[in-house]
Amino acid sequence: MKLINNTGTNRVIDVLRQTVRSGASLDIASPALSLFGFFELRDLLSHVADSRLTLPLHADGDLTFLGSEADRAARNRLQVRWLARECAKWIHEKTEVRASSAPLLQSAYLVRHPDTAKSRMITGHCPLSTDGLGLAPGNQLSLIQCYRAYSYGERETE
Repeated sequence: MKLINNTGTNRVIDVLRQTVRSGASLDIASPALSLFGFFELRDLLSHVADSRLTLPLHADGDLTFLGSEADRAARNRLQVRWLARECAKWIHEKTEVRASSAPLLQSAYLVRHPDTAKSRMITGHCPLSTDGLGLAPGNQLSLIQCYRAYSYGERETE
């Protein structure tokens, strides 16, 4: 297990960039979905074979599609309509979306590779947004952990 402090070169997006390879599957459970967070993962998401996305879809929930205060510069680029179309295209072509009946308190990213039994799991306060990926200032006291998951009976040889 490794702790991710989400600053410098030890960010969630850096771990995903190292882990996601062509043909991998990516499962995400997140309390938020920012179009600007999606934009930063767009190139990675084009390489995944399929993905599953779980979001808390309840009547009074706010998914913060337009980001946080730190995303003001991104909103000023006036690309929101284009980003929304790209996100909808990704969801339509490669993603199975599920709704959580309860609020999600933390996020989880699971990267699975078809050629090996090894998987990478990231859990903690890291929603699918620019601050959750470590690209914008966020909660400095959050706990994010990354670990490798192995199939039953397999031991780590690294």
